[in-house]
Amino acid sequence: MKFVVYSCRFTVGLFLLSQLAFGHAQAEERSSSDLNVGQAKSGQKYAIQFVPAKKTFRFTERLGTFIGGAPSNADFKAVSDLLQQETALYPRRLVEETGLRRIVLCDCLTINGWALVGFAYPERREIFIDVTAARRDEQRARALIHHEFFHLIDEKLQPSLRSPNWVSLNQPTFRYRCRAAGGYGARDDTDRDMLSEKYPGFLNSYSTSDECEDRAEVFAHLIVHSSYLSRRMAEDRVLRTKVAWIKDVLAKWCPEAGGGFWEEAQKLERPPQRRPALSKEEPPRHRVEPGEAKGPGN
Repeated sequence: MKFVVYSCRFTVGLFLLSQLAFGHAQAEERSSSDLNVGQAKSGQKYAIQFVPAKKTFRFTERLGTFIGGAPSNADFKAVSDLLQQETALYPRRLVEETGLRRIVLCDCLTINGWALVGFAYPERREIFIDVTAARRDEQRARALIHHEFFHLIDEKLQPSLRSPNWVSLNQPTFRYRCRAAGGYGARDDTDRDMLSEKYPGFLNSYSTSDECEDRAEVFAHLIVHSSYLSRRMAEDRVLRTKVAWIKDVLAKWCPEAGGGFWEEAQKLERPPQRRPALSKEEPPRHRVEPGEAKGPGN
C-alpha cells in the first residue's frame, strides 16, 4: 500500500504518552477505565485486552510526533473481533512471557504526518493498531497483529537463544537498508509489505529495511501465509534457514509455541479478502501535508 508504514518498533517517551493519552505514569497498575481508553474487551482464551482510544492523543519521541484518534464503535468492534481470531492462537504462556498487556485500537494514526497501520511499545507492553487501515485490508491486518506481537517477543529473547546470529543467515554481501531508523526509514517504499519474489531471502521490500522487521515479517507470514512460504522455501535456502531459526528459537524460549502452535495456525479459516463498508470516509494513506488534519480534533 502506498506510503503506509507497516510497523514501527520504537522506544518512546513513556511519560509523554501516559500524560497525553493514557493518564499518569502510575497507570500501569490502574484499570482500563482510568487510562483514557474505553471499555476493555478480552481475547478468547485469556485476558489480552482490546481497548479503544477515547480521544485524540499526541506525543513526541526521538523519531518524531505520533498522533492518533478515537475509533468509531463499529470499527472498534469489527477490528477487535477480527484480531481476536488471530491472537487466540497464542498459547497462554507465550503471551505471559511477552508481557503483552493490551492492544489499543485507534484511528488516523501517524508519525510526522506519515500514516501508520500499527506499532508496538515493548516498554509499555502495548500494541497500537489503526482501525481504518485494518478494515480496508483484513488479510494484511491479520499479518500485522502477528508482526507487532513478534516485536514484543524479540525484546525478550535472551542472547543465548540468538544463535546463529540472524544477520549471518543472509548472503554475505547483504546489508539492511535502514538500520538507524528501523522500519520508519523505509516509509517511502510503495510496495513495502506486498509479498514478492523480487527479494531473494526476503518476503518483501520491508523485510530488507531492518533485521527486526525481517524477523517479524517471517513470523507473521509463517502464521497467515504458510502455503506461500512453503513454496518460496522450496527454492530459497535463506528463507528456509530463517523459518527454521524462528521455529527453533521460539520453541526453546516457550515450548508451548512449538509444532502444535504452527499446526493450529494453519488450520485457522481465514475468509477471502472483502472490502467492508467503513463507518466513515476513508482517510488518505499518504503523507499529511501542512494544513491538513492530522487526527480527530486537530
